[in-house]
Parts: sequence; structure tokens; C-alpha cells
Amino acid sequence: MVRYPSGFHRKEGSGEAFVLGCAAAISDHYFLPDKDEVARYTEHGGWSYYTPGLFRFTGNSAGYDNLKAGMPGKPPALTDGQALAAGFVAPHDLEVDAQGRFYVIDEDRIRTIDADYKVATLDPVALGITGTVRALDADHQGRIHVIAQRNAASYSWHRLENGSTVDFGINRAVMTEPLGKVTFTVVGDGLVVNERRLGGALGRLYKVSANGAVTAL
Repeated sequence: MVRYPSGFHRKEGSGEAFVLGCAAAISDHYFLPDKDEVARYTEHGGWSYYTPGLFRFTGNSAGYDNLKAGMPGKPPALTDGQALAAGFVAPHDLEVDAQGRFYVIDEDRIRTIDADYKVATLDPVALGITGTVRALDADHQGRIHVIAQRNAASYSWHRLENGSTVDFGINRAVMTEPLGKVTFTVVGDGLVVNERRLGGALGRLYKVSANGAVTAL
């Protein structure tokens, strides 16, 4: 079953819905696996009940029989393959392109799931991505956008469709809490980016223009 939902998508027209599930991961810090929790799940056979992966959401449930991609009964692993032969660690940020292909982030890597539920891990070097992949979004045309973090305050915005990259930096006041997760959405020809703090502190919103100019909101 889906232990902790970490992504959701509903297809336009058909209403068919999919949800990502993860377990034993720290969602507030880029879905980092919690080693103690992973060991506990493994010791007690928890992976037979809570499988990290992609589920089809039907009615009001996404149970074991709805698992479309993920390896039941096995500890988390980054394993490419077909449907239930594919392994995930803590997939999140579910997005879908214009061709209906799913994109997720798992272990800081971009992974795809096609219409036959075949899972593949993309090579960041081949995509021109430097830094750590932090977040995904699909615009209204189904084009996939990626934010990668190069250092504490420097990011790159990548468009997978044409390979373009826009670098931007965020000048912020001294943080009282460590940075948690960065999320964003495409708005027009720019982005709205949210930096969320750990420890319950408020997040901050920024507008990023097409040329990388940043404005605090």
C-alpha cells in the first residue's frame, strides 16, 4: 500500500489517477532515507506491505493490487526494469510530459516511467544538468522543467525539451533554520520558487524570470 503519498497526477479527460508512495524517508529533507527506519522495515518485513513506487489510484484507495511500478517485498533500491521488476528508494515529485511519460525524482536522480511501466534512470550529464536535482514541474504544454542546486544559494533551471539552462541565485538574509526543500511551479515564461525551512520556519517565495532575474515575493 501507499505508506506516505509523495506525488499525485490525474490525467485530463479520463480522470485516471496515479500516486507515488514512499516509506522510511524524511520528506522534509528531500526524501532522504532514514537508515534506522529502513532497517526497522527490513527486519519486520515491512517492504511486503509498503512498497516504494507508482500506484494507480482507483476509487478511494491505492492498495497492493494497484502497484504498477515498484519491487514488492524487497528493500529500497535504485533498479531500472519493467513494472514490478523495477526498484525505487523514495520516489517523489511526480510529473507527466505531453506524451504521457511519468517523471520522478529518486535518490537525487530523474527517473522515467513509460506507458508500459518500464522504469529508466536518466543520465544527468547527458541532460546537461550539474548540481543536485531538487524539483520537477510540467508546464501546461507538458514540457518538463528541472531545478538543480549548485551550492547553498545557486540554482539552475533546466528545460528538458530543448536542453536550455538558466542559472539564478537567491540572496537571502541569514537563515535561522536550515534549508529544507525547494519547490517551484512554472508561471508564464518564468518560475515561482519556494524555499522551505526545516524546524517549522516559514518558507519564502521568489519569482524567477526567463533570464534568471530573481524578485522576492
